[in-house]
Amino acid sequence: MVHAIAVADDGPGIPDADREAVLSRGVQLDSEGGSSGLGLAIVSDIIETYGGRLTMANADPGLVVTIALPRHG
Repeated sequence: MVHAIAVADDGPGIPDADREAVLSRGVQLDSEGGSSGLGLAIVSDIIETYGGRLTMANADPGLVVTIALPRHG
């Protein structure tokens, strides 16, 4: 069994070609936002440590990030 949570925003989304890159530490798509480029990279590392998966999909407007973690116990 898998537990999942999806988080959606109404921002500009992330182009398909950049999705893998934003999971690397220090990668920023928009330097005007004051981001350090760590958020999604840290979340992705934590999820992978627990055997889970992070997926992204553009919405209209925005981005939907889904986190799926296997059920333990």
